[in-house]
Amino acid sequence: VFSFLFFFSLYFYLVIIIIFSFFSEFIFLFVSFNFLFNFLLWFSFSFIYCILFFLSVHLNISSFIQLVFSIFNIFYLHSFDYFIFIFPFFLFYFIFLFLFLVILFF
Repeated sequence: VFSFLFFFSLYFYLVIIIIFSFFSEFIFLFVSFNFLFNFLLWFSFSFIYCILFFLSVHLNISSFIQLVFSIFNIFYLHSFDYFIFIFPFFLFYFIFLFLFLVILFF
């Protein structure tokens, strides 16, 4: 029962993330003059993206997360603010990779 609730809540959370990533494209278009808001928006989504990427690659939770990545890539790779997204993604990815290795070996 608890595992079912856990995975159901995880899937529900991922669907919410997909919806927000879709609307972030429109938010970005309307507030493109505000660089700070833009940067924070993409920084937060890259953090979420990185967590999902980490879970998918290193923990291999499910193929559903791979589907989420394909949907995320549609939004991110076709946006003209892609370079702002790259740096925080790799930053958070290496932080999570380091923490994973520390937990794994210690």
